[in-house]
Formats: sequence, structure tokens, C-alpha cells
Amino acid sequence: MSGYPPTKATKTGSGYHLELELDPVRGTSRYQHQMQNISNLKTLPVFSYCHLTFEFDNELNPLSYTTHENYYAKTSQGVGSNCEGRITTTFSWDGQAEIPTLGETLTYPEE
Repeated sequence: MSGYPPTKATKTGSGYHLELELDPVRGTSRYQHQMQNISNLKTLPVFSYCHLTFEFDNELNPLSYTTHENYYAKTSQGVGSNCEGRITTTFSWDGQAEIPTLGETLTYPEE
């Protein structure tokens, strides 16, 4: 158990705060395989928790995304250790961003 609250969304003064607590087995399955392949791990890592936090403004534009995870991993040489990671990605734009409609065709300038 990570000590985090269960999945929830709350309205804040400046927007919205969304927390997701992934199931440590089913919610991380593809991530485990990616980690094993990229890092040449002997076995799939075993997660204790994987907690995601999203911040949005009042118009639901993404502001930030944080992943906080804890897992056990064993290297291809058989050396294992407990690992904890936290990474935050912050989004910004020039204020001109618009979400296209589903039927809208997008064209990109040629380089």
C-alpha cells in the first residue's frame, strides 16, 4: 500500500486535481514488460504502487503530470533492489492551443 488515497478528482481554486492509484499488477503490466526489455532485467519488476497525479486548469488544459512509483527489480546478473521513482512533466503552451474536432482534417507545414 502506497499510503495514497484511492482514485479521486477534486476541484481546486485554479482548476482540477486528479489522482489515480494503479493496481500494482494489472495497471503496470505493459510498463513492466517495457522496463524489462529496455533495462535488460532478469524478471519483470514487481510494483508496490504506482500513483499518478494530474493537474488541469479550469478549462481542463493539462498543467502537469506526476508519476510516483515503488518496485523491486532484478538485473540480468541477478542483483535485486527496491527502487523508488518520481518524475513530474510540466506542460506549457502559447495560449493559442485549440483541440480539433473529431472530423477535422489536420495539415502540417512542410519543412
